[in-house]
Amino acid sequence: MRLDAVDHLILDELQRDGRITNKLLAARVGLSPSACLTRVRRLEKKGAVLGYRAIIDPLAIGASFEGWAEIVLTENTPAASARLMDLLDATPSVRSAYHVAGTCDFLLHFVSPSLRAWADFRLRMDDSGVVSSSRLFVVLDRPKLDAPITIARTARRGHLT
Repeated sequence: MRLDAVDHLILDELQRDGRITNKLLAARVGLSPSACLTRVRRLEKKGAVLGYRAIIDPLAIGASFEGWAEIVLTENTPAASARLMDLLDATPSVRSAYHVAGTCDFLLHFVSPSLRAWADFRLRMDDSGVVSSSRLFVVLDRPKLDAPITIARTARRGHLT
């Protein structure tokens, strides 16, 4: 999908404030409200905008334990990944999972009311037979939280890169 400068402006504004009104968004990016709405809907349809959500403070809802875990599978196959995904889908405390290249196969973001919830999840991973090892990193603080994605935009023969 090719994005022009206005598309990038729209995405930047939506990342700053996903609840912005279409009228204000249009004014900020220099479009009429109808043209702006058409572009936003196109960006959503093409998958550039994955969704809108509230960012919740885990402590405010009683989730005082947060960590990241490196997961190494017993075998790096689609079947093993699918079995792990079934386990992750059944575990609401796993906020996100990333399939990665490097020294591990997956990175998991885990948020729960206690360390005990992680220990229980770790036992379920052991029992699944799909995980050969895991390493947990406990979050002490979040000095930078989900900064907006910015893409370097330089003009090159009529296209932004």
